Amino acid sequence: MYREKRFKQLHFLLIVRILGVSAMSIGREVKFQVELWSLLRNICLRGPIGGIELEVTMEEPVIDARRPDIVVSKKPERIPILIIETKKKGKKYAGFKFTPYDPSVVAQAFSYAALAKGAFNLPLTPLFATANPDVVMLLGPVEDPWQFLNRKAVQDVDYENALSPGAYTKLIAKYYIFDESNPLREELAFQILDTAVKLWRKEVEVSTIRKEIGLWFIDNLRYFVEYMNNYYVREPLRLRLSRDQQFYSELDGYARRLGHRDGLVDIVGQDLSKIDDLSRMMVYVLMNKIIFYKVLENYYKLPQLKPFAESVTSSVEYLNKLNTFFENAVSVSGDFEQIFYTGLYDKIVLADDIHALIQIDELIKILSGVDIQEFSDIIGHVYENLIPAEERHRLGQFYTPRPIAELITKWCIRSGDDIVLGPGCGSGTFEVEAYWRLIEFKTGRRVIPSKDVHRKVLKQIFAVDINSFPCQLTSINLAMKNVLAPVTDLNVIESDFFAIHPKQELLLPYKIQTPEGSKQRKIKFPEEGFDAVFGNPPYTRWTEIAEPVKNNILEKLGGILTNYNLHADIARGKEPGIYIHFIMWAREFLKPGGRLGMIISNSWLQSFYGEDFARYLTENWRVKALVDISARVFPIPLI
Repeated sequence: MYREKRFKQLHFLLIVRILGVSAMSIGREVKFQVELWSLLRNICLRGPIGGIELEVTMEEPVIDARRPDIVVSKKPERIPILIIETKKKGKKYAGFKFTPYDPSVVAQAFSYAALAKGAFNLPLTPLFATANPDVVMLLGPVEDPWQFLNRKAVQDVDYENALSPGAYTKLIAKYYIFDESNPLREELAFQILDTAVKLWRKEVEVSTIRKEIGLWFIDNLRYFVEYMNNYYVREPLRLRLSRDQQFYSELDGYARRLGHRDGLVDIVGQDLSKIDDLSRMMVYVLMNKIIFYKVLENYYKLPQLKPFAESVTSSVEYLNKLNTFFENAVSVSGDFEQIFYTGLYDKIVLADDIHALIQIDELIKILSGVDIQEFSDIIGHVYENLIPAEERHRLGQFYTPRPIAELITKWCIRSGDDIVLGPGCGSGTFEVEAYWRLIEFKTGRRVIPSKDVHRKVLKQIFAVDINSFPCQLTSINLAMKNVLAPVTDLNVIESDFFAIHPKQELLLPYKIQTPEGSKQRKIKFPEEGFDAVFGNPPYTRWTEIAEPVKNNILEKLGGILTNYNLHADIARGKEPGIYIHFIMWAREFLKPGGRLGMIISNSWLQSFYGEDFARYLTENWRVKALVDISARVFPIPLI
């Protein structure tokens, strides 16, 4: 009784002491620590969990002269079964907004768990977790922690170097259990406690309750985007655009070249109220470049990209140095311009804060520890799921449910030798399904193919989009299908579809280095045309189309629009969507007998021009099917 009372007093005194520090420096982290401790403690005070009484303490018991942030112990022995770290230790990290995926924070929690294993003579480490107000990640238990940890670094409290080289991803691959958002949810807190008890009592195997390792990778990358955007990109970008007219004009020019009629206003809003859309795309693009560069390091003689935040004096210098790496990748590989050069989205603005640079360094550090051979299948599928459907729609990338894209490409592609085109490629859903369709024809299976087959298939897929952001997504989505064979000569073209011609040889705005010297990059459309064209073209109305695109449409299709009475007549409320023009122009790219499959709005069926469009379809196509898909198929509105 006395002992229980004494510990309650210690808890009270501890909170007072910690809160005193928080007011001066690390308030956000300490506030969260107290809230999480209180939530877990209150759950445990209600009664046993899984038949075990638990105690939740802050900064005790002391383990090898160290104080873990939160410890969940089994009563009455007070044996730790779960250790949670909510702060990154070290003076230079006071007030630092760390991420739970940070290898040094994981090493910190893991070190405490390893020391607890020895101090309490346990067969396995306790579970260990890292958490901040956004995310919690749970790992363990580990039988031999010192195969991953450096004893001297742990002894010296050097958590930056506590994990042995390559140990981070090996640890994740074997001992990751799950990561979840919003750790202060009571149901999640109970799940964490219940998991710790079940594993302690050996009622379940880790393999039966863990999330797929691919989800860890996706969650990690998604959180990087969320974190960087919220803390270090969105507001600096807003401030720069509101104060720097020359910068605003530069980005406005890029936006107009991407087909936005009113320029940057179309993306960020008149009052910058939609700035989050642009800033998030910029973070995605930067992250994609870093990931792809780290993959290319394995196959080209490129300088190794390592953390370097401590060696620069500003965020501008940091970004300039990163761009030097990216430019070198294009020069050495002779390709991948679509991934490393994106125009508008290259103009990211970072807070001039060392912590922002450290977060990018942490991503680089994680990727440096990824074994490409071990994670190749996972990385190959990451980009199919990285951007959630709702966010793709919000960022202007029309969402196509994968089963529908699969249905259309299966009908369109009839042999493993077909050459295909996706105009208005968006984030690459159709192109990815076309890739798998061709792989199935060539191998009989829907699995990551050999390097040779991978390269052949990518040479059969052509994609076009006016916007560099979807061009990058499509390029990296396709190239990453086999990271062991990063293909050159991707046929992804950043252009207005109505500005290009069938059989055209396109000169891209990049030069590549060859043994014969610098040459202009070229993409040649097949002379005989394409076997299949497919996609989900925009539903943009005529009045919303940028003038240069309108001019290209009228130049290419003016005659046929006249013949079928399909010119826009705004005064009469006649305003065909651009998808009609996509269908008309796509016909010119098909070889005789080629197939077209597209998702379009059904609004033309009830419009002034519907009869004229139907006449065009019946006189110029052999219509195989007109499928009216229920809105329930789409998890979000398409328009």
